[in-house]
Amino acid sequence: MKKILRLALGIIAIFGASGVVAQETITFHSDFDEADLSLISNLNIDTPSPNLAGPGSGNVALDTVGEQLDLLSNGANMWTTRNGAPIAWVAAPSVIVGQTWFTETYVTMEDGTGGNSTYKQAGITFYGGPDGANPGDTAAPALILNDWNNWNAQQVNLSVGGVDNQSNADIGSAAGVFLRSEITEGGDTDTYNFFYKLNAGDEWTQMDGIAVNRMSDTENSRVGLFIKSHGNNTNALAQFDYFTVGTLPAPEGASISLLPDSLSLQLVAPDMSTNGTVTATYTAGASSANDITIISALADAGFSADPIPDLGTGNMTEEITVIFDNTSIGLANGESTNSTLEVIWSEIGSGVNHTSEVALAVTYINVPSSLELDQDTLSLELAAPDTSVDGTILASFAGGTLATDVDVISVVSSNSDFSAVPVSFVLDTLNTNETITVTYNNGTLVNHGDTAASTLVVTWTEAGSGVTNTTDVALDVSYNQSSQISKLWSIGMDFGGTAPAGAYTFNQVGPFGGNNTTEGVAADAVLTYDSLLNTDNELVAGVEFAFTNAGQISWDIGLGGAGAVGTAGDGALITDESVYADGLICNDASGRPLTAGVDFMYFTFTGLDDSLIYDLSAGWDNGNGNFNETWAADGQSVTTTVDGSGGGYASLTGLSTDGSGNLVVSLTGNGGAAHITVAGLTLTAFSLAPSEIGDATISILSGGTEMVICWEGVGGANTYAIEATDSLVHGIWTPIQEGIAGVNGQMCVTNSITKAYEFYRVVLEE
Repeated sequence: MKKILRLALGIIAIFGASGVVAQETITFHSDFDEADLSLISNLNIDTPSPNLAGPGSGNVALDTVGEQLDLLSNGANMWTTRNGAPIAWVAAPSVIVGQTWFTETYVTMEDGTGGNSTYKQAGITFYGGPDGANPGDTAAPALILNDWNNWNAQQVNLSVGGVDNQSNADIGSAAGVFLRSEITEGGDTDTYNFFYKLNAGDEWTQMDGIAVNRMSDTENSRVGLFIKSHGNNTNALAQFDYFTVGTLPAPEGASISLLPDSLSLQLVAPDMSTNGTVTATYTAGASSANDITIISALADAGFSADPIPDLGTGNMTEEITVIFDNTSIGLANGESTNSTLEVIWSEIGSGVNHTSEVALAVTYINVPSSLELDQDTLSLELAAPDTSVDGTILASFAGGTLATDVDVISVVSSNSDFSAVPVSFVLDTLNTNETITVTYNNGTLVNHGDTAASTLVVTWTEAGSGVTNTTDVALDVSYNQSSQISKLWSIGMDFGGTAPAGAYTFNQVGPFGGNNTTEGVAADAVLTYDSLLNTDNELVAGVEFAFTNAGQISWDIGLGGAGAVGTAGDGALITDESVYADGLICNDASGRPLTAGVDFMYFTFTGLDDSLIYDLSAGWDNGNGNFNETWAADGQSVTTTVDGSGGGYASLTGLSTDGSGNLVVSLTGNGGAAHITVAGLTLTAFSLAPSEIGDATISILSGGTEMVICWEGVGGANTYAIEATDSLVHGIWTPIQEGIAGVNGQMCVTNSITKAYEFYRVVLEE
């Protein structure tokens, strides 16, 4: 039987009394299959007199074998007075006006052990408590299985206030019955309907007569299972197989909707408040079309809403004005805040309040005016011989929401060698741009490529804001001491201990001292010379000279008569012993002969002008074959013959740099030479190699006082010059005729002979 009842309960949950129970919501249910009565959540026991030993008592017990709830009565009354009649109850569910809730059970009764076997009633009752209160002393309805007054058959009765047979139905010899009560909330007065059936699969049968839509205003916050019996019937037993309480769907009454469901506002300075609207729309319900009253429309966080009148069929829509006031909130630019508009409303007559919500948000817009600079890095180049250089930065006004002025408080450099003007100014809608001039005054830059850096800090504020801002610009400057060697300039280098003292200016490399066992210059040492002068004693800015003797020591030779003395050799440039009579010699401490092509001296010029070409004259002449050596640069080489007659000096012409201003000259011994020695050298700059002109011829005219120079010329815009020198070593060429217009074919120029000997060349002018 028990398994059938549980299956039946599942069927009830699907079909129910009216075929729509699939929509029921169960708030309490027990099949009484728990292990202990205390494990049935939300089931309460009300037993005023639980002692079954005496009359008028009752009790509740859980039959864990039969899985039933047993209610026992020993002549316990409930209708006229309640002494010990037991009630097992749960709280009635919460519903709104017009909504129906229900309760169900299955009950059987057994006779007691003494007295008359009749006079007992069990079923469902309603009351308001507290424990011990008597449902029978009011007009509370009860749906009962009744076996009273020796009826031949049990009945299902509606009992009201303890009065039986208000509505009844015979159930014959059935051992038990399914009972169901439905209660529709009406506020002060509720409406009851009652149903029964004998089998789980049967349709519910409604109790008729006065049981239909029975009205009652009695308390019904508790719904319970009970048993009562007459004093003639001791220990009467009612057994309940399940107990269910639930709700039916609430009726669809009138309602309102709010659109949009989220409202985003924007508050733009200087305004302190803004507003938007939400539309409330009335919709009549399926069960009612009463007007709706708006009880309140509330929000926080600076939001508020204006009240609106009632809505109904005669007033379907209303606009709710939502206001945001920033006075107390104090939002800053870009900040936002959120809230919720809660509209509480009620359908008139329902007694039920509802809440509809709209999400609210607001953003405050007050973009400040600001300063913008057209660059965050300013790079300057200081070109020698200048001592200062300028650059500019454009400062612009970026107007904000209120277009407030921008005050530039200061313009300061972190490095005092940099300065800027103006140091303060105002930008506004009338003066939108200002040029900041940055000046670097050289205080630390010496060599080509030297750099200095600083940070320009511009401090500014939006007028009236009280907020100070800084904008930085990275500053840097590089020193460009690019080659200032000019065409026909010569740079002379004198090696040795005796300072140059002749008619031409030479840059001295030395003195170093030392001897063949003591180093004057260490092996592989690199010696660098800047601030070079040309042979006319003019500064050659940007050009440096470096010397190294690779792998071997070197020392001064020719000091104070120690060692051999060189010969004048070139006759003009190296004019006296201050240049030619001493030099620098390279050897190792053991006197090991140097190996040609393995041991070298290197001479390097840097910072030269790549657009020019260069002639090199250099050497040492001592009349000793051990000093024969090979000079090489830019793919050219020449070997000297040291014979004491000037043959120790050599020239390389038309030399080009490596494209980066560098020219490297190497010097090594020749054949069995035991030494590498240099007394002096010159480097002369030209705009065009003479070899590009082609061969030139010289003819001495009769009388010997004039000569004719001829060459193949090119016409057009070309012009030529005739230059002369009395020494091929120093490379100092003096123009004797200039601006000779070129022609296509042979060109000849006549010139007077004024010296015993002289060298001539033809130059294509720029």
